[in-house]
Formats: sequence, structure tokens, C-alpha cells
Amino acid sequence: MGRDGSAFVALGYWFHDTTVTPTRVTPLFLEQHMSSGTPYVRSIFADSAELVAEGWKYESVQTLIYQAASIVQKGFARPVPIYNNSSPEGRVILDLCSQDREACEKLFWLRNHEWACYDIMAPAFVVYEVHWWREDGICAWMTEKTGHKELRAIRDAHGLPAF
Repeated sequence: MGRDGSAFVALGYWFHDTTVTPTRVTPLFLEQHMSSGTPYVRSIFADSAELVAEGWKYESVQTLIYQAASIVQKGFARPVPIYNNSSPEGRVILDLCSQDREACEKLFWLRNHEWACYDIMAPAFVVYEVHWWREDGICAWMTEKTGHKELRAIRDAHGLPAF
């Protein structure tokens, strides 16, 4: 992942969700399973909304690289909290879990036990309600307290794309 005190720039990529019509592009950061759990490296992520709307822009990537260099030059406190090293989509899941432990437990049980639900274990699939994670999908994690409406509100609060 990196040496102690380094920074990691996650650019992500576009996932083409063909389970809906019209096909949509969803931002996806598969590397975050390593970065969020690496307390000696500081991770920064490309802007998901910009990624969906415009793709990678030279200026945005350059800004992320300069930001990473500044973080390394100035140094940072370690261990880095998991929340700080999570993608915007990962933070949505963490916020959801802080609001409703039962929904969180159901979500992670599904991701660990149901084949369709752990096919790709990226928070973006849950956050953007991709395929089996849609409201009518088989990965039903909702509780009486929390459902897709609450998930969408958390996603909106993070400034992430809505579909």
C-alpha cells in the first residue's frame, strides 16, 4: 500500500451499470478496502460527482497529486481514523451504520453470506443501489428504522450523485 507516512491517491473508475435502462455510470473505488484499513497511510479520493459528470480531468488529478504531496511534506497524525481514509461512498456506509446498527449488521451479513450480495464488495454498489442492492433487489438490508430513503438522504448529505 505504501510506506509509513505516505499518501495514496485513489482515482477510482467508472462502473457501467447495465442492470438499469438507460445504462448509467457509477463511480467505484475498489482500492478502498486497503486504504481505509491502513492507518499509517493517508488516502485521498477523486470527487465521485465530478467523475460521473466529467470523467478524470487533468486539473483535478493534478490537484489531488499536489494535495498528496502537501500531506506528506507537512506530515499527518497516525493512526489515520478509518473514516478519514474511506471513500465518500465508504463514509456513507459508516454513517448509515452509526445511525442504525441493525441495518448495518444485516448489510454486512448479506455481503458476507449471500453470493449475489458479495459478488463485488464495494460500498458504491450499496450507496448507488446497483443491481441486487436496488430497492427491489434481493440484498434487502432495510429495517423499520432505515431504508433507501434514509440511505439517499445520507448520500445527498455527502454531495454524491443521485440516480
